[in-house]
Amino acid sequence: MKMKYAFFLKLIGSLFALVLLAAPSLGVALTITQVLVVVGGAQYCDTTTSCPNQIWNLGGGVTLNTGDKLILTQMGTASIRGGEDFDTSDRGGNPVLVGCSNAGGTPCTVQISINSGGGLVQVVNDDGNLDPLTAFNLDHSDVNTATLFQEAAPFAPAPNFTGTGYTLDLGYADNIHGGSCPATMEGCFPQEVWGPSSGTTFLGVGIGAIGNCTINSFGGVVHPNTDGAGNTVGCYDGGALRITALPPPVLQGCTPGYWKQSQHFDSWKVYTPSQKLSTVFTFPAQLTSFGNETFLQALQGGGGSGLDGAVTILLRAAAAALLNAQSVGYPLSAASIISQVNTALASLDRDTILALATTLDNDNNLGCPLN
Repeated sequence: MKMKYAFFLKLIGSLFALVLLAAPSLGVALTITQVLVVVGGAQYCDTTTSCPNQIWNLGGGVTLNTGDKLILTQMGTASIRGGEDFDTSDRGGNPVLVGCSNAGGTPCTVQISINSGGGLVQVVNDDGNLDPLTAFNLDHSDVNTATLFQEAAPFAPAPNFTGTGYTLDLGYADNIHGGSCPATMEGCFPQEVWGPSSGTTFLGVGIGAIGNCTINSFGGVVHPNTDGAGNTVGCYDGGALRITALPPPVLQGCTPGYWKQSQHFDSWKVYTPSQKLSTVFTFPAQLTSFGNETFLQALQGGGGSGLDGAVTILLRAAAAALLNAQSVGYPLSAASIISQVNTALASLDRDTILALATTLDNDNNLGCPLN
C-alpha cells in the first residue's frame, strides 16, 4: 500500500512539473524601468538615468501586461523651451541640437534606449528620415489656413527597432498656436483615444492632466482647443513614445527522439546529422573522443555510470537543444547552449554535467510544434 501511495505522489509531482513546463510564461509582465532618448544630440531620460533633461518619473518601473501601453511625451518646461519639447519641429533653443538643419535640410538622428530588464539597451538607432520625432511643418489641410500650425504625425513603428517583448511607436503633435484640432484620428495628439484609458500609463512633464494644459511655453498664452471628438485640450508641442507589451513567447522544444528520426531530418537547420560535435563544442583532453561523434550519434546515445556516462547524457540533450534553438521557440540561444556545455565539460564533474543535462532535457520536452 505504501509503495502504491508513494508511486501516486511521484506521479502527481511529475504531472505538476509538466504543467509548469508547458506554461512557463504564465503571469509574466513587462516592466520598463529606464528610458533614454537622444534627438539630434539633445538627451531626454527618466529620473534614474543620467542625462541633462530628466523628464519622466517611472516610479521605480512601470509594469505592463499584454496589450498595456506606456506613452512618454513632454510639454515645454522652464528649462526646456518651446520647439525643443522632445522633438525637432523647431531648431535651436535649449537644448541645442547638433547636426540638424531646418526645413528641407538634414534631419536629426534619433537613438532610443530602454531598460526592460537586464540594463539600458539601445533599441533604435536611426538617421531620422522617417522618424516622427524629427517632423515639423506637418500642417493639416483640414485646419483654417490662417492658423496652419496644427501639426501631427500619428503613431508609426519606430524605424530599425530591435527590442523584444514589446512594440515601439513614435508620434508627434503641435497645437500650441491656437485654432481647433484637426478632425483626424490623431487630433492634436497621436492617440487612438484622447487621454489615458484602461491599460495605458501616460507620462509627460509640464502638461498636467490631459486636456488641462494652461501654460504656453512661448509666453503664457492659453489656447483651450478641442480635439476631433469635441474634447477640450490645452497647448501641446512634443514628440511621443508608445510602448505596447506583447504576449509572452510560447516556449517550445523537441526531444532527442524527434530529432534522431530520419523522417525529421528535413527539420534540421544549420547543423547536419553527420556533423562532428568537435565543430561546435570544446572538449578537454580527457574527453576528446566524444568530439568525433556526429550529431546523430549523440542523439542516439544512452547513458551510463561515471564521467563518460554523464557526458553521453549531456551531449544527447545538447545536440537536441542546438537543433531546437534554430527551429522552434526555445528558451536558450545556440550561443548560450554552447557556452554552458563547454563550461560543464571543462569541469570534468559528473554532478555538474548531469545538472546541465537535466536543464536542457526539461527544455527539450516543452512541446514540439514540428511535423
